[in-house]
Amino acid sequence: MKKKKGGESSSAIRRRVERTQEIQRERYKNEKFSFNGELDGRHVEKYCEMTAEAEMLLEQAYTQFQFSTRRIIRF
Repeated sequence: MKKKKGGESSSAIRRRVERTQEIQRERYKNEKFSFNGELDGRHVEKYCEMTAEAEMLLEQAYTQFQFSTRRIIRF
């Protein structure tokens, strides 16, 4: 695959992904999961604090797009 001019190399992306995984493993070392994608609703609330503005925006999206509660937790 050709690298686009000015694009990030595969090795640079790999290093960034590996570093991100290290950070997440450290963050969740006392949990039964290792990565952000494994968080359930309870853990999202524990690890992902939202500002009042963010909560308001989420509530607006919930209302406007008629998302289910399960869908909101997956954001």
